[in-house]
Amino acid sequence: MNRVPIEGIKLAREALKSRLEVKEVYVAQSRLQEGYIQGVLKQAERFSPEVVLVADRIFKALADTETPQGIVVLVKLPQFQLGDVIRHSSLVLIAHQLQDPGNLGTVIRSAEARCSSHPEYGQLFESKGS
Repeated sequence: MNRVPIEGIKLAREALKSRLEVKEVYVAQSRLQEGYIQGVLKQAERFSPEVVLVADRIFKALADTETPQGIVVLVKLPQFQLGDVIRHSSLVLIAHQLQDPGNLGTVIRSAEARCSSHPEYGQLFESKGS
């Protein structure tokens, strides 16, 4: 399917600022009128995603976090060939089976600080339930 859910307001905003293409936005019914949710929906308009309003009890089952923030965006992962990345990059970082997603953020920030101004993200995204 080549799509991945991104949950929470901060990650949703980051996904919208990136080159990831937003396909769908799921919003908890009770949170629809909140300012930060409206802000994300406004940002997402350029992709014309399908916006799905979800009953709160269903949203809790949909979300991976213990205290959902009321929004999940479904993004299309970019396609790339490893050979192209290696040929055009001064640094290639491969993270395999990291246990804590926060560690990946630290590794990426360190790599960017070292020498990479345009990181390419591949199959980085995996929900906690996977």
